[in-house]
Amino acid sequence: MTSTIPATSHAELRDHTTVFDLAAELPDLLVSEARRFCHKTRLADSWAAQTETVLLPAHTISSNAHVIVTRSASIWRPDHAWRRFNNRKTLDLGDKLFFDTRLDHQSNPAHVLHWMWLRVAYASRVLHQHEFSSQRPAILLRGDSSAIARTAWALLGYETIETDRPVTGLQLAVKTSPTTSFAGLLPEFIAGLKCDLTSQPRKVYVARRNSRHVLNEDALLPHLTRRGFSRVFMEDLPLLDQWKLVATADELVGVHGAGLAPVIFRASADGKPQPHRYLIELHGPGYIVDLYRNFAAATRTGWCAVRGKVTSAVVRDLDELDQPRARETEPFTIDPDTLDQAFEWVTGQGMCQ
Repeated sequence: MTSTIPATSHAELRDHTTVFDLAAELPDLLVSEARRFCHKTRLADSWAAQTETVLLPAHTISSNAHVIVTRSASIWRPDHAWRRFNNRKTLDLGDKLFFDTRLDHQSNPAHVLHWMWLRVAYASRVLHQHEFSSQRPAILLRGDSSAIARTAWALLGYETIETDRPVTGLQLAVKTSPTTSFAGLLPEFIAGLKCDLTSQPRKVYVARRNSRHVLNEDALLPHLTRRGFSRVFMEDLPLLDQWKLVATADELVGVHGAGLAPVIFRASADGKPQPHRYLIELHGPGYIVDLYRNFAAATRTGWCAVRGKVTSAVVRDLDELDQPRARETEPFTIDPDTLDQAFEWVTGQGMCQ
């Protein structure tokens, strides 16, 4: 959750009065047909291992959002994560609008951008349209908040308040699912950014060093460098440079993870298609999700995926034991020839300049 409004059974809000409550449908998001190219296997051809190509049908994402502003007298959570907030003097913000992010993973830039900023940007838009408030909400961070969270909100143009105390004021909450619900509004949100994301277009490979890294990366690099790609590790760059790199790269290859979170900034200001921009997403076989495919659709850019080698442990944990996230962070192997097939496909689709 990114709010302390009682949207879950273990949350309570004492002495509160709802002062704004609006539920609305969001624009539908059309996600185009795409491909996932999977590591060579003899399950495709017993005599010679072959790449398997998975057709991902087009689909439409429909959703709605619920924006609530509550004048709260006390914020309180009985679960263990919030015990340190009990018995502390309340911080009174008066009529200041605020959004509480203290229960989320503040060191993960994907959570900051996808789970929190998109909600705040949408809610601010709604409140302004309905003449409730034109002020940007203050963002509540934990007293031990991460540098990533502080930097990200500053770049996005929001005031932050770091506190472990209960807070009173006008609390903003937004309820919606899935994360990509606001994707159709990205051009409008990005147009209101306070930070400059301009840079030089380039070909970028976003790699990972620790969890979910590519085990045979040395074998992949020749296939990338001959196409003009430069390898980057996001942790080596300041946060704004990370955003610029992903936002302005025309051709992007990257391992699924927080390093790709800035793909939401790839939306053009006019929302028009960008046929020569694409993302090839590298997936470990233990964790396949469509988050960045959906954001690529929202930014009107191309997308396809390459899946790593499936191991017996992955099959056992995910399929036989029904543990969907047991291998989520595991390193994996990518077949270079399969990556080449992904490049051939995006070229055939007219995504390369």
